Amino acid sequence: MTVPGTFDTSARELIHAGLQNLDEARSLFRQLSASGFDAARCGLLLDALQHVCDPDVALRNLVDIVNAQVSQGRALDDIMPDDTAFRQLVAVLGVSDAMGKLMRFRPDLVQAAATDHCNSHLYNHDQRRAHVLESVGADPNDRMSPTATMDLADAATALRRTYRNQLAAIIAQDTMSDDPIALQPRISSELSDLADAALEGALAIARHEIAGSEHCRFAIIGMGKLGARELNYVSDVDLIYVVKAAGKVESPPAAPPSQQQLYRIGTKMGTMLQRVCQSVIMGVAEPALWQIDGGLRPEGKDGSLVRTLESHQAYYEKWAQNWEFQALLKARPVAGDHEHDQAYGGERVEAQELRLRLSADAQARRGPHRARAQGPRDQTRPRRPARRGIHRADAAARAWPHR
Repeated sequence: MTVPGTFDTSARELIHAGLQNLDEARSLFRQLSASGFDAARCGLLLDALQHVCDPDVALRNLVDIVNAQVSQGRALDDIMPDDTAFRQLVAVLGVSDAMGKLMRFRPDLVQAAATDHCNSHLYNHDQRRAHVLESVGADPNDRMSPTATMDLADAATALRRTYRNQLAAIIAQDTMSDDPIALQPRISSELSDLADAALEGALAIARHEIAGSEHCRFAIIGMGKLGARELNYVSDVDLIYVVKAAGKVESPPAAPPSQQQLYRIGTKMGTMLQRVCQSVIMGVAEPALWQIDGGLRPEGKDGSLVRTLESHQAYYEKWAQNWEFQALLKARPVAGDHEHDQAYGGERVEAQELRLRLSADAQARRGPHRARAQGPRDQTRPRRPARRGIHRADAAARAWPHR
């Protein structure tokens, strides 16, 4: 970075860059010049702002980040080593004000958006899972029950930081794409994989925090957008939890927990992993990730937070409505006990077959009623007048000539 100088911008240049508050923009550019931005870098910034979603937000957050770096004695070139990295950072700041505010105090988050030095945007599902589990001190090679080794505050902070660093790299990849529409399915898949990894990490923390968790095999089933790998940046996460007693090899053999004990342990684990993902935790400054919605579980929010596989199957055989079977079309095991969640996949297929049988039975029962409803119409019966609602009043108002 060259010696600080001055950079004067005309109103036309600021307007061409898409800036709305011209007086504030001039003041911010003067602050950048005083912080070490030379004329070339300021010119590059003006050009980059033309291509971002919200130039004013991007400029404001960039100035705050630069001021924070300078006040801490950090070199700006360490986080913005070249023009490409600089443009990428500005693009991310222009689409997420919340991310920009976090970057003021997180140099690693700035680097993730600007350079993604670990190439996390290229991670596959297993690599994202391993990265998150390692951040909380769990063994990613443990496919059954990886368990965190850090206390709650430190583990939750590490998980949320790791998640957001990978999220910043995904946003940068998205915003810098020449064809974002063609890239969208890949972005949704990456966001879904990242959410899977975060849930795996949160479950590892829950195993560490909840006494007796070693007696509970816990599987997380993704529903809705997560289950279909269609997650976007503002989606909530729809989940169903399945539990089973864990058979431990002990001498003498220990009695398995009763169903009441299993549900109690499983509910505590489910509540803890939800707390890690979506709640305020003492000693954790990192914001929550997203909201978790458990409303698609059997009996909705009035039902038990966790159930055994057999309990799920019994519910779908006796009580489930058509929309609940339709929701199962997007169900996908996302985290937890690998063997157990595959069993839920088999149960899902059985539920779909059951839905088809019930649908066929219902169609057969409705047959005579449909035949009567579709019979010849009684022409002597007066036709019911069309309903007139607010939409018709609105159409009439639009058709009325304005004077």
